[in-house]
Amino acid sequence: MELVVDRIRESYLRFRLTDPGAEHRIRESVGKYGQLSPVVVTETEGTSSYEMIDGFKRLHACRGLGFSTLRATVLRLGSRGCKAALVELNRKSTPLRPLEESLVVQSLYREEKLSQVEIATLLGRHKSWVSRRIGLVETLSQEVLEHLRLGLVCVTTGRHLSRLPRGNQPAALATVLKYRLTSRETERLIRLLQEKPRWEQEAVLRFPEPILAERIPPARQRLPQENALRCLLRKLEQVVRVASAAQETLGSLCWQMVSEQELARVHRFVQQAQACLVRIRQAMEETPL
Repeated sequence: MELVVDRIRESYLRFRLTDPGAEHRIRESVGKYGQLSPVVVTETEGTSSYEMIDGFKRLHACRGLGFSTLRATVLRLGSRGCKAALVELNRKSTPLRPLEESLVVQSLYREEKLSQVEIATLLGRHKSWVSRRIGLVETLSQEVLEHLRLGLVCVTTGRHLSRLPRGNQPAALATVLKYRLTSRETERLIRLLQEKPRWEQEAVLRFPEPILAERIPPARQRLPQENALRCLLRKLEQVVRVASAAQETLGSLCWQMVSEQELARVHRFVQQAQACLVRIRQAMEETPL
């Protein structure tokens, strides 16, 4: 049936992870071809609204493009059935990611008060699968979970962070975000923290030097003669231009208001620049013509 977009609520969106790339692709598709397949909703008892079960990206695309209605298949399910449908409706096309499945399974276990055997029967899975899914989400701190939901860190990074005690995860997450660590670098960070005694872990989190040192790019290969000369001339031209601009700035300075510490910094930079130019001149003089 055709439903008014504004009558569809999204309380079950909390079980899904943000994926900006997928959202963009669906919006482009809907904008170009229209809505190709219906979304799945359930009636909200006692109201005139509906709850989205499957098709959140299509709903967001329709809203963003100004659609007033969209096609939907309406199911009559309770909260347990809706959560089970979140998993089952995506099993064949694009399965939920493990963390999304974990959020649903944990909700069935904690909020719906189902046993692990009942959840396994409901979803057609083995009890061990249910146990692993509950364990995955319950080993993560709330802060890490929120970052995962918002797409601020990837699922692989979250899985690596789950190897730490929940109380230690926020500090490790802060380091991951501060230094923009990749999932591989995050795995290395967790390994370092597990190898170090507790009193050394804070220093690792403050500055993970062994990981950052590996980011130094390899030495550049020697340029061909012609390119090397062109590169040298371009850089010397930049030096002259910057030095001339610095000289012009001298006229705007009031040296009486410059502190001794600041004056010492100016002297140091001038000496470093002068030393570089002297070495270039010496290298030229030592080269036989």
